[in-house]
Amino acid sequence: MTPRTVIRRITIAFVYVAVISVVLTLFLMWRIHVGEMNLLDMVDGTAARPFVYRVLLPGTVRCAVVGSETILDAAGIDKGGTPISSVGAFMLRRTKAPEWTFEHSYTYGMYAIAAFFCFLGYALLLRKLIKSFYPRYPSFIPDFAPAIGVVIIPLVFFRYVSMVYDPMTLLMSALCLYLIAERYRVAYFLVLPLAMLSKETAILLPFVFVAREIRVTPRAKLVFLTACQVVICLAVRLLVMHLFRANPGQSVVNQLHANLMIVRMPGFYIKTLTPLLPLAVLVAYAWKAKPAFLRRGFVVSAAPLVGLSLVFGALGEMRGYYELYPFVFLLAVPAVVDVFGLIHSRE
Repeated sequence: MTPRTVIRRITIAFVYVAVISVVLTLFLMWRIHVGEMNLLDMVDGTAARPFVYRVLLPGTVRCAVVGSETILDAAGIDKGGTPISSVGAFMLRRTKAPEWTFEHSYTYGMYAIAAFFCFLGYALLLRKLIKSFYPRYPSFIPDFAPAIGVVIIPLVFFRYVSMVYDPMTLLMSALCLYLIAERYRVAYFLVLPLAMLSKETAILLPFVFVAREIRVTPRAKLVFLTACQVVICLAVRLLVMHLFRANPGQSVVNQLHANLMIVRMPGFYIKTLTPLLPLAVLVAYAWKAKPAFLRRGFVVSAAPLVGLSLVFGALGEMRGYYELYPFVFLLAVPAVVDVFGLIHSRE
């Protein structure tokens, strides 16, 4: 490895860590210690439905806490004096958390670390996706564009509220897109149940799979593979609904009436659409010249997701569309590359 390669990797690592640290700090300031989907209840599995169904990240934190506490107890080490607890206490102080939450600083610290790696994994996957879809781009574009993609997340998505499981939603959406794009079918089928455990909107992934395979896979085989994915998604959904059937709340919350009231308010369009306009322009720029799979995947994901949000979600919560962000980012990159003349020929 040459000195230039070492310096390059150190620089990229520094930029990613710096950007993600800022974004994570902003994310944690959304006071995830309060409300019916607070961190402790999510980790313990006692949160209200349907939030408790998004179990992957909280469950990962729970396993990490229980496993590490066992090791610390065996070694005679007080977890309250560990760096993890210090991270958690810092997070709680910054968010002006109630005094009682500091008893759980170790859990909060473990969550902050897990969320950091979710954001980091997301950035690294964006880097791989750029290389996959735009292999002729110079290396500095996939190296540094993901940092920009991460740093604008707060501007677009940190609106009204953020949820405990959001970082994992970002990570799983990018991971599944990468596996589908590269046609790593076995890995994708193994990850799909985890994506469903992260958030039930992963049931839209079979549509993305079809968008990728429709012109390269025989129809009968494609129907079979798609049916298998639907069965997996439904099985996971039924399993988590059964496991948390005794939790308070409802499995499905109908928000149609509230959303129909919201769309009548002019302020809704100003607050919601204004941050999206620059992204919309970048995505629409030279639309037909962009990879067909990205265009198809975006459309087949956006249409049902918006429909589901109208009935079961909140239209004004941009965090409800995290699954679309990898598509948006990858469709926006060529526009930036072209208008700033970062390469001599358009991809």
